[in-house]
Amino acid sequence: MAAFGIVKRYPELSLLLVLELVAFLIVSYQIQVGERLSLLERMSLMVVGPVQNLSDGAVGSVTRLVEDRETITQLKQENDRLKKNVEELFRVRTRLIEAEKQNQRLRDLLALPKPESWKYVYAEVIGRTSRREDTMILINKGSDDGVLPDHGVSSPTGVVGVVWEVSGSYAKVMPLNNPHSSVAALVQESRFSESFVSGMGGSLARLQNFPNFEAIHVGDLITTSGLDRIFPKNLHIGRVTSVLPSSDMFQEVRINLATDFSRLEEVVVLIQMEPVSGQTIVLEDVDDTTTDNTAAQEPPKEESP
Repeated sequence: MAAFGIVKRYPELSLLLVLELVAFLIVSYQIQVGERLSLLERMSLMVVGPVQNLSDGAVGSVTRLVEDRETITQLKQENDRLKKNVEELFRVRTRLIEAEKQNQRLRDLLALPKPESWKYVYAEVIGRTSRREDTMILINKGSDDGVLPDHGVSSPTGVVGVVWEVSGSYAKVMPLNNPHSSVAALVQESRFSESFVSGMGGSLARLQNFPNFEAIHVGDLITTSGLDRIFPKNLHIGRVTSVLPSSDMFQEVRINLATDFSRLEEVVVLIQMEPVSGQTIVLEDVDDTTTDNTAAQEPPKEESP
């Protein structure tokens, strides 16, 4: 109450003191806190602040999503590029493996012994035809290369067959496993050479016309005899797998062929260049009557005096 009385007694002095106190408090507050926003600004911040926070969060999320998507796209492109490189490497590897295997097969063909007076024409197998057991093999060499019907065809493992039909650039070969085939054969152990081999399909064949009185055993090697003049002598045909007696004059002899026809890719066509040794050459007959008549028509020689 005393303070209130002093204010009433000295109003100007009291007002001055109050104003100085307020000014002091304001200055002290500004020094400690700094500038403050107005009420309108504070209300605006209260309304806009949460929206701004949500907006900043959404923009950040969208930015991160875009960056992640760009990263995923770049990774996918890199993955596709690497996948194409791997596929190309596999293709190159496959080609190199095929080239190496083909080179080895060609080396095996070139290593075949070449009998004197025989020419070799190297060819690739480009097709097969099959009508029941009547199989044929198509090769990429024909009459333009000197290949003709009845020429023999062989491989590094053994006899393949005989040329059946030819065109300019291609030839059809009847393989040895065809039932209609026929190749003159020799039994290496007994040296019997009056039989021939015909096919039974697959890898089997039959030794035909082998008499009962001749000895033959399972495992005996069968080669070409060369008597048919289609093949040179001693090319592998196969080995005997079974021998059965027969009621007729000949034994039932079956052979496992040396050539694997399911894996045949390159072959060699055998062409005989010269007549075989011992071939009979037929000369034209000389007409003795013509000779006598010619001698009779000659005028008699005059005797010298």
